Amino acid sequence: MKSDNDRKLFGTLIAENAASGDVEAIPASQSASGDGRASIALGFPPETFVARAAGGIPPYGSDMNGLLNVLSGAIQILQAGFLGPFNATFAQSIGGYPAGAIVSGAIAGTFWVSMTDANVSVPGADGATWQSLFNGLAPLSGAAFAGPVTVPTPQDVPGQNTGNNVADTYWVDEWFAPRAALAQYVGGTGAGGNYPISNVQLKNAPAGDTTVAYLQAQTTWGNILFPSQYNVATQISSYAQPKGDYALTQWVKDNYAATEYVQQNYALKTDLPSGGLIDRGTWTQVGSVLRQSFYASVSNGGTVSFPRSFSSASNITVQATVAGNSDADHYVSNVTATGFTIGIFGQGQNAVEFYFSAEGAA
Repeated sequence: MKSDNDRKLFGTLIAENAASGDVEAIPASQSASGDGRASIALGFPPETFVARAAGGIPPYGSDMNGLLNVLSGAIQILQAGFLGPFNATFAQSIGGYPAGAIVSGAIAGTFWVSMTDANVSVPGADGATWQSLFNGLAPLSGAAFAGPVTVPTPQDVPGQNTGNNVADTYWVDEWFAPRAALAQYVGGTGAGGNYPISNVQLKNAPAGDTTVAYLQAQTTWGNILFPSQYNVATQISSYAQPKGDYALTQWVKDNYAATEYVQQNYALKTDLPSGGLIDRGTWTQVGSVLRQSFYASVSNGGTVSFPRSFSSASNITVQATVAGNSDADHYVSNVTATGFTIGIFGQGQNAVEFYFSAEGAA
């Protein structure tokens, strides 16, 4: 079959222009047994297959026209692309809709897909085994929306993580809407009722997520906009206090009503910890504070250089611990931004292995 094959479209139904007496309305079952009239249940009845000489009754031409009229009418509506709504009587008569069957919703442009065989439940009802054809907010190419679009306004709520090596974080609570609004579902029935989404469109993301990308969802009461992750991160940078370049540091999950509520924690990139290896040790920096820990072998009165220099000699703290199982009284003096002097008692000029940790301005 090819796409340009003649589809035999029924622009006119079979026997549509026939005289009324030449087209019989075909009943569901035979009105009178043995009268030779056709029905949906029997088609042409047994007596029409018996010779007239043997008492049979020939088929009626009006019945043939009636049957063909019914069939061409059913085909015509399918050729027109119409997917009818759910019909409870029809569902019972066929033993339920099969899995994968599609019916139209009450609002033009909405459709339901049966998720199970023998499905007689009503789409949209509580516990119904149907889901929206657009489940998962799949974008529709070329879709357009009319009417106002609601853009959420972020609210700044400062919070803080504690710990020596954890940056301060600032998070935005209830970014899109108050929590009660989150109990609205795309399909099914939530605490707020059933509010189907009839159309979805992805904007400003031709090849991937961008700082201005968002989803538009069309509902029965209007349109709403959902910023993407990159878009949210950009908004965080604009609205959060203090101002600066932020990075996502943590997801916090909470359950509210029937939905999962997600809180995002962000931190200033300048406050995020950094670090690395130094000669016989490691260093970390959080904000403007530099910490470094390292081993060094030194004798009495020797100078120890910091593997990474501090920006100022003020407020530098140095701790020295004799490494291994050795023991020696000692003290630290003459601390500068680049190093310090260590005094050791009772060791002469013998070198002693120390473990040093220092903290100061980066």
